[in-house]
Amino acid sequence: MKSSKRFVTSIGVVALFLGFALMPAKIARVESAGAQGPKKQEDDQEPTPYALKNLRRGQLPELRNEKTEGPEKDDPLSRMRAEFESRGRITAPAIQRQVREAKRQRDDNPGRFAEDREEPNVPNWKSLGPTSDDFIQNAVTLNQIDSGRLRTILPHPTDPDTVYVLSAGGGLWKTTNFRSPNHKWRPLTDSIGTTSGGSVAFGSNPNTLYLGTGDPFDAPGGFMVRSTDNGETWSDPFSLPDATRVLEVKVDPISRNRDVVLAGTDAGLFRSVDGGKGFVPVNALLGKWVWSLVKTSAGWLASAQEFPQLGFIGAGFGPGSLYLSSDRGETWSPITNTGNGFANAGRTTLAVGKLGDSTVYAFAATVGDIITGEIDQLDLFRSLDGGQTWLPLRVNGKTPTGANPWQTNMDLMSDQAFYNQLILIDPTDPSRNTIYLGGELATAKTTDGGNTWQLLSDWLPTYYPGDNLPYVHADCHAAAFSRIAGTSTVFFGTDGGLSISTDGGTTWDNSKNRGLVDHLLYSITASAVHPEQTLIGLQDLGTRFRVGDSSVWNQVRGGAGSGVGWSQANDNESFCTLPFDTYLHSINNPPDNQSKFDRASFFYYPDYFQWFYTPVTTPSAAGDPSGYNFLTFGPTFISYTAYPTARWFPLANIDEGNGYGRSNIHAGPPFTTFFRPVVHGLGMSDDTTAMGVCASGGKVVLSTDRLITWSTISLNKEVPDTATTLGFHSYTSNVLWATNTDVYVTSINPAPGVTRVVRSTQGGAPGTWIAAQQGLPDEPVNKLAASPADPTRKTIFAATDLGVYRTADGGAHWSLFGSHLPQVRVSDLYIPPDGSFLRIATYGRGVWEIRLRQ
Repeated sequence: MKSSKRFVTSIGVVALFLGFALMPAKIARVESAGAQGPKKQEDDQEPTPYALKNLRRGQLPELRNEKTEGPEKDDPLSRMRAEFESRGRITAPAIQRQVREAKRQRDDNPGRFAEDREEPNVPNWKSLGPTSDDFIQNAVTLNQIDSGRLRTILPHPTDPDTVYVLSAGGGLWKTTNFRSPNHKWRPLTDSIGTTSGGSVAFGSNPNTLYLGTGDPFDAPGGFMVRSTDNGETWSDPFSLPDATRVLEVKVDPISRNRDVVLAGTDAGLFRSVDGGKGFVPVNALLGKWVWSLVKTSAGWLASAQEFPQLGFIGAGFGPGSLYLSSDRGETWSPITNTGNGFANAGRTTLAVGKLGDSTVYAFAATVGDIITGEIDQLDLFRSLDGGQTWLPLRVNGKTPTGANPWQTNMDLMSDQAFYNQLILIDPTDPSRNTIYLGGELATAKTTDGGNTWQLLSDWLPTYYPGDNLPYVHADCHAAAFSRIAGTSTVFFGTDGGLSISTDGGTTWDNSKNRGLVDHLLYSITASAVHPEQTLIGLQDLGTRFRVGDSSVWNQVRGGAGSGVGWSQANDNESFCTLPFDTYLHSINNPPDNQSKFDRASFFYYPDYFQWFYTPVTTPSAAGDPSGYNFLTFGPTFISYTAYPTARWFPLANIDEGNGYGRSNIHAGPPFTTFFRPVVHGLGMSDDTTAMGVCASGGKVVLSTDRLITWSTISLNKEVPDTATTLGFHSYTSNVLWATNTDVYVTSINPAPGVTRVVRSTQGGAPGTWIAAQQGLPDEPVNKLAASPADPTRKTIFAATDLGVYRTADGGAHWSLFGSHLPQVRVSDLYIPPDGSFLRIATYGRGVWEIRLRQ
């Protein structure tokens, strides 16, 4: 207990402790901006946080129930909004810059990206997986294997052992022994400039692959590459004007080795008549989101969606329509839609059993409200004339065989219809009446054209008594069918990777996820006592714990992971967080089972709003010898915990004179400045003398006297920038105190040419800030970490959207660090107190490690 008190005293807070838990009525109400919304400062160019407009405005803090347990779910709409709020809108010029930066990185360091080449005296990155898991836990325990979210599945048309899968964040993967129990996967696109996958298709010759980059819901891309040697080598990228995401790629073969390639994007449809060497936009669909393309008896059918001009991003929102082309995609016209059978649709996924079928199905969402986020499943439609006229099948209210509390009817997409859509037609059924559907929590099948349905799987079998359906992970996105060597195989792709069935959906096998290292990570930490023990927070794959010194990572909490923390002076406590201020901690380490975690949420909620990302910051071993001190922050409050009970207490807040023992950060009138909605936005010096938090409008809020006084620094004004009049241009992401006076701040601004790392050697005082990024790629910088082994603290590592960089002179010069790391977004860095290794989290390619010293 003495060490806990030393920490609280060291940060300048007296007599807080339990008194704050007993004073809910005294917590001052923060004044909102009223009907006109938050005031906007001149240099605040960030979007107004969605959470601040919609959650708890003006309400008093509420009592939390710490014993609430149950399954956790992902929230893709809030995740997409959080990505937009934290990083801003990605534009086509930013994508084109990323392509150039990636090429420059490869040209300058050719040996760093070649599998069969090594550079002398350059350390190698080692992948730590996850390659597999022994179990997943989300209220129940299931012996299943997950991998990352998939976009496209391509079984080879003639070889049953060759299968390709395209991951949302991990790029394209290939296996050539798919049917073997010891199958092996290999990544093919680690060095094309991004690992964000959009769509991929075979050419008329299956040795040719056409690949579009950019997942519609997360990391962007927006360019095309092609391979003529089974994915071994790739062409130079071809950027599609104004596109940042490729939603669909389809091929119309004219003859062997002669292809028309169609690429549906968030900027319209693009067409190539020279086998993918060049693409031109199709005027009729310009500016639309082209989600789905199928070839029917009437020609090519396209599902297109208007882009909402209001709101955060628009993926999956807006009115949808169908278009037909009878000249291989050169010209398009709206379908006749006689009888108005296809109406009031939003995002729509199309499906045929075989190319050129007259029977076509359309699985559609409602248009949706981009402000409220309300969007639902509309219906399943059928056309018998190649897509000109349609009949709604009115499936939503039907009760399937096997209905359970997770899925009581056939409204499979539920309120996430903008996100999870899967439809597959069995080509071996001559009537085309065998249909597979997938949505949020369950999948289903009909063999009579939609009259009756049977549930095939759900996301948490055994949670409800009597629910013995097979497991397929939630959130369905992709499907494929293969009948090679006499075996019909159904492939489903979800937020949890690949599921296959060889008996028409009666049973499902998730073991083919073993070896797919395409997980989307937000955060990483490890035990300083047992450094092989590691926690990671992942998108929709929960919180995972590493098994020994292996590449096996078990899911010990479900839903969407966010932040992680672990005592660095000892093994006393570890933390994981889930979206919207859900905190869990373990004082029974290692945290290798969900039973070891207890709720550690606020007894009284000190902030008035919530974020999707829930940050947690771990002090250094010197700053917290007790092992029980952790910090977090919300839009207006910084909070801490200092006891094994993990009660949180207010430490400081953005407000004017509300008192009650807290440090106040005087940042102007209430709600002109917020702390930033980022996972790694709070940093402190090793002895906790200094602290800083990223704030809106290109600001950072600092204290250098143990949190007694605070200053708000406008980095936009401190570091003018030639690329933009706003300089640092908001989007601050991380604060690093290398020493008590040497402080760095990073930015994840996506705009080309802006400053993304700044430094002050005088505690952040006004007039002392300079740019410190020479040699870094022109890409967002997500986090910095200083090497504890360097007594000068000038050796610093940078997590960028194109790998890891290092400086040995305090940011004066940076260079690419290590060999054989993919060109991937690095989201977090961990260095143990002895400085022996660097372990990183990536958004799409799992965990990697490099030895810094033996």
